[in-house]
Amino acid sequence: MTREEFAKNTKTLEEFYQKELNYTQSDIWFDELKNYSAERYQLAIRMACKTSQYKPTLSQMLDLIAKVKPNTQAGEKTKCEFCNGTGYYLYRKIENGYPYEYVCTCICQNAQGLEYDGSKIADKEHRSKFYIKSAREVFGDRLLDKETESQPQQRDVKNLISNLADQMTF
Repeated sequence: MTREEFAKNTKTLEEFYQKELNYTQSDIWFDELKNYSAERYQLAIRMACKTSQYKPTLSQMLDLIAKVKPNTQAGEKTKCEFCNGTGYYLYRKIENGYPYEYVCTCICQNAQGLEYDGSKIADKEHRSKFYIKSAREVFGDRLLDKETESQPQQRDVKNLISNLADQMTF
């Protein structure tokens, strides 16, 4: 989680309980929470607001973060013919006459939380240029146009994405 994401989510917590963290507390909280995703922190804040009359301590917040599971309930996967429940899709691009295989996240629920951007990880020493695009980033408006053309019940997602992938040349 970035400092900005932490500040935004912490502000929600502070406004709900009408009690702000001072500068030192905020630094300590960020150091302890920076390795968690912003989504997980946000879910923990929501849980705190639902269950606690008083603003949680750092220790209590860490306990809540350990309890929350982002995006899916206890590892449940939705049935998806496109990614077979993994949340990832392999596709080919032809660059300079050579085919290359890439991976992107699916458009189904299984892909939620699987996005990766190595340039944004908290540990500065291990940042990288590697990232995983979403199917919407890879296939763009072509995917969105095809989705709106057919009814969701009739749409064959696997064929839709496969056809778009076959048409791609860069």
